[in-house]
Amino acid sequence: MSEITGQYNQYFSNLIVEELLLNGVDYFILSPGSRSTPLTVAVADYSGMIPVTSCVVHDERAAAFHALGYARTAGRPAALICTSGTAVANYLPAVVEASMDMIPMILLTADRPPELHDCGANQTIDQAGIFGKFVRYDMDLPCPDDLRSPEYIISVITQAVSRANGRPHGPVHLNCRFREPFLADSSYDGESDSLDLRRISEANISTPHHQPLSSLPEETAMELSKKINDSGCGLIVAGQMRHNVERKAVENLTRKLDWPLLPDITSGLRLKNECPTSTPYYDLALNEKTALKADRPATVLHLGGRIISKRLMTFLKANNFDEYIHVADHPFRYDPMGLVTCRVECPIQQFCEDVIDLIHPEGRSDSTKKFMVLSETAEKEIEARLDSGKLTEPAVARLISQLKPEDHELFLANSLSVRLMDSFGEFRQGKTVIQPIPRCNRGASGIDGTIATACGLVAGSGRPTTLLVGDLAFLHDLNSLCMVKKLAEPLTIVLLNNDGGGIFSMLPIAERADLFDSFFRTTHGLKFTDSARQFGLGYTAVTTFSGFRQVYRDAVSSGESSIIECTTDSRMTAKIYQDIISAVWKA
Repeated sequence: MSEITGQYNQYFSNLIVEELLLNGVDYFILSPGSRSTPLTVAVADYSGMIPVTSCVVHDERAAAFHALGYARTAGRPAALICTSGTAVANYLPAVVEASMDMIPMILLTADRPPELHDCGANQTIDQAGIFGKFVRYDMDLPCPDDLRSPEYIISVITQAVSRANGRPHGPVHLNCRFREPFLADSSYDGESDSLDLRRISEANISTPHHQPLSSLPEETAMELSKKINDSGCGLIVAGQMRHNVERKAVENLTRKLDWPLLPDITSGLRLKNECPTSTPYYDLALNEKTALKADRPATVLHLGGRIISKRLMTFLKANNFDEYIHVADHPFRYDPMGLVTCRVECPIQQFCEDVIDLIHPEGRSDSTKKFMVLSETAEKEIEARLDSGKLTEPAVARLISQLKPEDHELFLANSLSVRLMDSFGEFRQGKTVIQPIPRCNRGASGIDGTIATACGLVAGSGRPTTLLVGDLAFLHDLNSLCMVKKLAEPLTIVLLNNDGGGIFSMLPIAERADLFDSFFRTTHGLKFTDSARQFGLGYTAVTTFSGFRQVYRDAVSSGESSIIECTTDSRMTAKIYQDIISAVWKA
């Protein structure tokens, strides 16, 4: 019986890997473990026969964030494989992020058989349903020697990939139970039971899933275009975009409407676009005091995902627009302030194409001109304060936006880093064809897994990448530096070390001097030169504006991964924000 068990384990695992490959999943991220041996061996066996890419990441939490970053740029899921117990639980933070930001992911978790549950067996927890509502599909598979139908496994795998890739994208979980022995003995060649990839394909056993096509019904397109036409003037908020076709469609619609464009950094339109009415520095120009009385925009057209700027949200709330139309390619409600009056579930590109010929703009309004003047005023204040030669956190973000090669990826850590680029990144008018969209883990906005996600971006895109990260997020994922040296393309890590949680210096709690440093800022007193040396990475410490400019240029042109550590003062960042906002209003 034990020999048959090992044979079925191999047969079952081969079917899983084969069907994943047939469905376009060819990147496997494995974390070492005993119970997952059959799945690991199946990946290793196929790696020698057909194009399969795999990597081993010893920490399951980092492995899952690596898969997250890979899917963000590759546009398809990676498959994660781990052993039983807390190894599975370590996937949870990345699963939450993938679920909330709609990133596809395949989780293959090894588990004990039913007879080893609820009896004190080692490394055994209840894994079925462990990810709750954060997965799009969840299946607890039987032990291979209890299964006699290959069609069942093939159908489950096809369904899982379809659910991961369908709208809304997200993670799926397959819990795989194995009895020992995990493998057949060396005399077993697999010929009696296993099916190879060619035979499955030719036999057409796999069941294809075709995703639904989406376009606006003609009457809906007419209704929405009438709302836009009747409003006379409005503004366009560009939230998170995933693809260049979305970005280009928003540009085309903006030029047709001649409304002000307020582009979030994750839209791909914040640092560069072709729209003459773009107002890229709105974050520093708008707040709840920006009450637009005469000739105010009547309609907000929000295209895409969430927006980062809290000041923009308070401005939108304060002005109580007649219409707030939100267009997104998913069914979830993104409306924390209760502003949306019309929700449209449709791909961004399709929406823009369906309404653009039905829109009849009235020409550029005084309101549009006012938005542009506000943004231009903020830009002048930024240039006056950041180009003075002193290395500050806003200056680092601006320098990266100026110096990063256009074909390089940009990943922004949560908390302060993404806000710095959203507020201070330099805007240039021009085509956006080759420039990748800046990425950030904004689903749950956590600081965990930042380095691992950036490594995944490199793997998924095949492009050199810059990561802008703060010291706490860096510390949180320090062990993921072991992945950096193995990347096929370089990762340049720009580390803002302000000795603690710099973002808190911008919050009201910073006024409580009696507890701020001890309980919120969490100072650590660390420098990271030895961390770079431990993981075999280049390292440079920078303290000056001109020094950063030269070091960053050298780093991105070297073809090697490295860390650039910038010692900064978070209190200075808070002051710069406040000075610019005050100066805009004085102007």
